[in-house]
Amino acid sequence: MPESPESVPAIVVTGATGNVGRAVVHALLQSGLAVRALVTDPASATLDAALPANGLASFVRFDFADPATFNSAFNGAKRLFLMRPPAIGNAAIIINVLDAARIRGVNRVAFLSIQGAEHNPLVPHHAIEKQLMRMAAEYASEMKSLYQQGMAVPRSLTRATSGRPSPLRSRMQTVVPTPIARLN
Repeated sequence: MPESPESVPAIVVTGATGNVGRAVVHALLQSGLAVRALVTDPASATLDAALPANGLASFVRFDFADPATFNSAFNGAKRLFLMRPPAIGNAAIIINVLDAARIRGVNRVAFLSIQGAEHNPLVPHHAIEKQLMRMAAEYASEMKSLYQQGMAVPRSLTRATSGRPSPLRSRMQTVVPTPIARLN
């Protein structure tokens, strides 16, 4: 018998206020799932006004390089959406976070990686994916070569800079990485 959303611990989301993380949080909340959004400053973090004020979201201070923030981030959680911050190139920092999450009970991880990381030891994603394979946890590694968010440019800006209409839609869309379905 499947668990009801109320009985399922919150899904931890890293990068919750960034382009991809915000879309993940939005999709999870729209599905009625609880979210523990990891942010650098909970006092200034906000959600989109369009989201339901259903009490399913909480902001928790988190720093990938500060183990003192790991307990509040991961205790009691079972599922994690992990996105490596672009500023962290040292895979050991992310691996330390994964180990801390596992020790505190996280057993399902969706990792937003890059295409070809399994064959390229020069990118941090390579070591992170290898660590996920070693962990006694279910994981999904979504591999993207380009993020739609990085390509979305308002039509007015493109027209102003190039003189031509943008080939992208005028309304920006966000694509939520597919491993979320496996986390529900």
